[in-house]
Amino acid sequence: MISKELQIWRAGEYLVLSDLLQNWIQCYDTAQGVEYDIIADIKWNLVRIQVKTTSKTVLRWGNKKPVYFFHTKRAGKGWSRFYSDNAFDYFALVCLEDKKVMYMKHNKGFSSISIRPRESWFDRKNYWVCKKSVFDDEFTIQNMLNDF
Repeated sequence: MISKELQIWRAGEYLVLSDLLQNWIQCYDTAQGVEYDIIADIKWNLVRIQVKTTSKTVLRWGNKKPVYFFHTKRAGKGWSRFYSDNAFDYFALVCLEDKKVMYMKHNKGFSSISIRPRESWFDRKNYWVCKKSVFDDEFTIQNMLNDF
């Protein structure tokens, strides 16, 4: 029997592969044991991508609005190992509930990130709450491609 976690991981990886291919980017999944999940050829650069997948948005820290939450420092079952500094170039952050893929440059300083779906957070009366927030539309495939 295949575990639920493995199914979530595989679905996220295939969603990223599909997203890259639909944007005319050649890409391939890697074997188990490699520190990144996908290798992509972006404008003649081989880019190593680590996929992080969540099945749905969550409510964190007493907020009443949902966020996409990802651990970005640890990997493996039970978060048993840390990523090395040069293990990969980008994260592909996937939310299966929304079929959303976001791309973020690998930043060694983050241990986790909460990304807010902008449409569910915009509120004219309470906009001040969101000024310093990180929103999903900041992590598009186009922004990643502009880095090359």
